[in-house]
Amino acid sequence: MSPRRKLQIAISAIVGLIAIGTVGFRSILPLSWFDAFYYTLITLTTVGYSEPPHTTEYARVFIASLIILGVGTLGYALSSAAQAVIESELLSTFGKRRMYRAINK
Repeated sequence: MSPRRKLQIAISAIVGLIAIGTVGFRSILPLSWFDAFYYTLITLTTVGYSEPPHTTEYARVFIASLIILGVGTLGYALSSAAQAVIESELLSTFGKRRMYRAINK
C-alpha cells in the first residue's frame, strides 16, 4: 500500500473518530452538538482540559475507549505522514541522482 493511501486511510479514521465521538458524547451526556464536538477534540488530542459535566461510569468507559482509539489513530496518522514525506524526498533524491548520471554519460 502506498504511503499516500495510508495517509488517506488515517485521515478518514480521524474524521470517523471525531464523528463517532461527537455522536457518542451527544447521546450519552446532555450536551449540545458543539460541546460534544469540543469534548471529542479535547479527548482525541489528549489535552484533558476538563471532564464533561454529569459524567457517568458508562460515559467514562466511552471516554477511555475514545482516548485509546484516538491516540493509536493519531500515532498511525503521524507515522504515515512522516513516511510519505521521507519516501517522497528519497524518491526525489534518487531520481535526481539518476538524471545527473544520465546527463554525465
